[in-house]
Amino acid sequence: MAQVYMERLEIPEKSFRDATHLAVASVHNIDYLATWNCTHLANGKVIKKLMKINESFGIYTPIICTPEELMEV
Repeated sequence: MAQVYMERLEIPEKSFRDATHLAVASVHNIDYLATWNCTHLANGKVIKKLMKINESFGIYTPIICTPEELMEV
C-alpha cells in the first residue's frame, strides 16, 4: 500500500516513511494517525484522495490529524 500511496498521492521518494506510516495505519485499522506532516498526510486534499484509494482497495481510512488536534478529541 505504501507504494500505491507514493504514486497516487504524489508523495516524493524522500518521504517514503510517510507513505509507510499511512499504510500501516490503514491496513491495520488504526483509528487515528497523528502527524505534524501537513504536506503529505494531514491535508484535506490528500485525505480526500486517500479515502477514494482506500475505498477502492476495501481498506480502512484512519482519522489523520495533528497531535494538537488529537488532544482536543
